[in-house]
Amino acid sequence: MPDLNKLYPASAFFFTLLVLAIIILRQRRCDRADMGILAGTFIAGGNIPVAFFFCYYAFDPDPWEVISKTKLAGCERYLSFAGMMMLYLSFTTIWGNILSAYKLPADP
Repeated sequence: MPDLNKLYPASAFFFTLLVLAIIILRQRRCDRADMGILAGTFIAGGNIPVAFFFCYYAFDPDPWEVISKTKLAGCERYLSFAGMMMLYLSFTTIWGNILSAYKLPADP
């Protein structure tokens, strides 16, 4: 399993730099108003590796001897749902920020 402590910042910086590049290419500048978009993208982008791990956890959980000693005993199946929600919210946030960077109206 890859080290999530290294994947978090790598993913966060990748998506933030992607949105920053779009902002600069489309607007030819980066204003203070764009800092909120970049901060939201950093947080959402960093959550993606963890969300994938939570989704995968349902297929390869820790052994019962390990999990039974934690407060998560009995909640293993809910971690995959939490991962799916994290993925949905992260991708929705990043997509919305890309639309804002393009200054395109979001379709309802």
